[in-house]
Amino acid sequence: MNGPLRRPRTLLSACFVLACGTLPGADRPNIVYILADDLGYGDVASYNAGSKIPTPELDKLAKQGRRFTDAHSPSSVCTPTRYALLTGRYAWRSPQKTGVLSPWGRPLIDKDRLTIATFLKQNGYRTAAIGKWHLGWTWPTHDGQAPASGQDRLSNVDFTKPVADGPVTRGFDYYFGVDVPNYPPYVYIENDRVQGIPSVTNRPEYNRPGPMLPGWDWGDVLPEITRRAEHYIEDSAKRPDPFFLYLPLTSPHYPVVPTAEFKGKSGAGDYGDFVMQTDWTVGRILDALDRSGAAANTLVIFTSDNGPEVSGEVRPGVYDRIRQYGHSSAGPLRGAKRDLWEGGHRVPFLTRWPGKIPAGTVSTETISHVDLFATVAALLEKTLPPAAAPDSFNILPALRDEPTTGPLRPATVHHGINGSLAIRRGDWVLIDAPSGDLNREPEWRKEEWKISSHQQPAELFNLKEDPQQRSNRYADQPALAAELKALLDQYRDRGRSTPGPDLQNDPASPSALSNTSREGPWKSGDLLAGNDAPKIARRPLTISATIKPTAADGVVLAQGGARHGLAIYLKQGRLIFATRVDATLKTVSAPAPPLGIESRVEGVLSSNGKISLLVDGKEAAAPVFSGFISDEPGDPLSVGRDTNSPVGEYESPFPFQGSVENATLRSTAP
Repeated sequence: MNGPLRRPRTLLSACFVLACGTLPGADRPNIVYILADDLGYGDVASYNAGSKIPTPELDKLAKQGRRFTDAHSPSSVCTPTRYALLTGRYAWRSPQKTGVLSPWGRPLIDKDRLTIATFLKQNGYRTAAIGKWHLGWTWPTHDGQAPASGQDRLSNVDFTKPVADGPVTRGFDYYFGVDVPNYPPYVYIENDRVQGIPSVTNRPEYNRPGPMLPGWDWGDVLPEITRRAEHYIEDSAKRPDPFFLYLPLTSPHYPVVPTAEFKGKSGAGDYGDFVMQTDWTVGRILDALDRSGAAANTLVIFTSDNGPEVSGEVRPGVYDRIRQYGHSSAGPLRGAKRDLWEGGHRVPFLTRWPGKIPAGTVSTETISHVDLFATVAALLEKTLPPAAAPDSFNILPALRDEPTTGPLRPATVHHGINGSLAIRRGDWVLIDAPSGDLNREPEWRKEEWKISSHQQPAELFNLKEDPQQRSNRYADQPALAAELKALLDQYRDRGRSTPGPDLQNDPASPSALSNTSREGPWKSGDLLAGNDAPKIARRPLTISATIKPTAADGVVLAQGGARHGLAIYLKQGRLIFATRVDATLKTVSAPAPPLGIESRVEGVLSSNGKISLLVDGKEAAAPVFSGFISDEPGDPLSVGRDTNSPVGEYESPFPFQGSVENATLRSTAP
């Protein structure tokens, strides 16, 4: 069906059905939305001719449907992308302005906000979410306090009770999966119940300490999610109502745990093998659709939640993988997960709907995951409430390769991990920050691509002429930069980017506010867990405290653990400041202050990446290079002890003997 040309976007809200994109109600398709985790633009062979990772199932999907080359996750990190996908609203409008939800995080989607799952239920769909949630829960606790992993690395959570405010309260009839594969609790959750009691402790190198189900096997998580999804498809195909399956995979996010049949099969190490297993999962889902007879009337979408991981946790990360294996997970793009450059959020996007989406075609239309909501509404010929999906545009014409009079999205907003924003319109993108780099791009990469540093307050790139974002045009295009900045401000201020009545953005939650403004003072026994812990990644900082030791051992203050974190402590008569950067320990030390004497001690991580120690305002040891902490730790900040996995060379909790008062942590946002 070829509909009429699209009406001017200024006259018709994206929330209304467009004539060119509507379908008869009887043709309601099943919808399967597969969201990979940290899969890069260059990890799928159909996007990267030089890929070292075979992806035959995804390549087949591309041939059977339509491949988008300019698709974007709404954020360059996990939680905000999932929020935007399910609500049609950019997550920087939510209380989560920066970062991602921490372990035991509270629900991010407000209970009164319409989700795409609720909308589809209202229109006769069965709905399921199977996989990684990472949008928060309300965990019941034994003591009425906030949920946390305690000093014994177990938890105060009452696992015998239902877990409230999860997927089944946000529009899904059924849920099975894990909160986050490297977050506690390490146990499957079905609907609102954990599947067994996580009663043993977990301290593996790659994962946050916390309670674990006895016998828990990270390598079985992706296969189990795959099995559950296959069963759901086969069962749903026997029923008369259409179904919506939201399938957020746990791969290739760390822990990188390919099963034996995939080990050594790619040309890019364990990570490449795990991508191959992700591809296998997609094949199993497509086979289940074929076996059940549901494939002919199922819209399949495959994409990723953000760009590829840069840190050493995936061993090697995106930059090291280029040097070690000759494989670029970001393809030809600059940047990676967390960044505002294209590599942080431009992702593979494959679609298939036999007879409706033309097979073997490619689209260069700029689209975003946030567009799913309005697209489904148009497909069902339904009008959304004025406050629903305020950033979602109908991209059905692009899916069906129908003619339009212009771009379907007037502009698209990108969201970095630190809350910085960028706006894309046509070929131009304005990064409203001094740099799109939120990971510390390696110097060798800049030299290889001949990228020069600049002193401009923002970055402006023409992606058609400069797809690798090497040349900042901000200084020579001031009028265009000002125009794009004004449009970004308009989108921010109006509470929406689609036509319609003005709406309000949410204020940062009290927890989110404490992440950036709460600096102390604290004393021995204080603990800040989850969203209440300070942000310490990718920034200079100073931790300080007034101590009066009665013994020469013990932790003054610690945050993080064996992968990421910092601590200042006494050991065997030495005062030590330690950092962990991708598991690498760096320390600087000096003689400990005298016992029984009050002293002010400070550990400084400077803007040049060096760590130093001060006692009573005087430098006590020469600086040592550490580098910035690359990722926010899951372990809490604790004063007078280390409540979780040790940052330094000591056994937790290593309590401080004496008093710790007026402890503070001050940082400069990246």
